[in-house]
Amino acid sequence: MMESSVGKVVAVKPPGVTIDVEAVPFCRRCASGRGCGAGLLIGDDGKRRIEVPLPEGFQLSPGDQVILELGSRNLLRAATLAYGLPLAAMIVTLMIGSVVAGPLADSTAVLLAAAGLAVGIGISRWQLAGSCRNNFVPEIRAICPNGRANRESRHE
Repeated sequence: MMESSVGKVVAVKPPGVTIDVEAVPFCRRCASGRGCGAGLLIGDDGKRRIEVPLPEGFQLSPGDQVILELGSRNLLRAATLAYGLPLAAMIVTLMIGSVVAGPLADSTAVLLAAAGLAVGIGISRWQLAGSCRNNFVPEIRAICPNGRANRESRHE
C-alpha cells in the first residue's frame, strides 16, 4: 500500500462504511502551495465523504477514526490518467495536425497543443470523476484508538 490518510466513520451499513476524509495534500510541495497541479484535475478542497468496503473482522461505529490506504497500483493508474492522458492527447493532436497540414507555424502548433491538452484534461476529469471512481477506492487498514493513528491496531 502507498498513501494513507485518517478518516472518521459517519455510518456503518454492511457491506460498506461511509467515511469523512479531510482532503489534505500528501506532499510538502502541495502543502506549501507549490504543487504539481494534480489537484486541479480532482476538484475542490475540504472534507470528502466516501464509501468503502467494510473489511472482515473490523467492528466499526460512527465516530471511529480509521486509517485508509490506496494501493500503489491504483495510485499509478490515477497518475497515468491525470498526467499521461492529457500529455498523450496533446502529442497526438500535434501529430495529426502536422500530418494533415504539413509543417505547422508556431502559432498553429501552440493552438493545436493547447486544444489537445484541454481535450485530454477533460477526458481525465471525466474518467477520474465518473467511470473510474470505484477503481480508486481506498481500503481501511487500521482503527485509530483514542482518535490517533496507530498502525498496530487492525481489529478491535
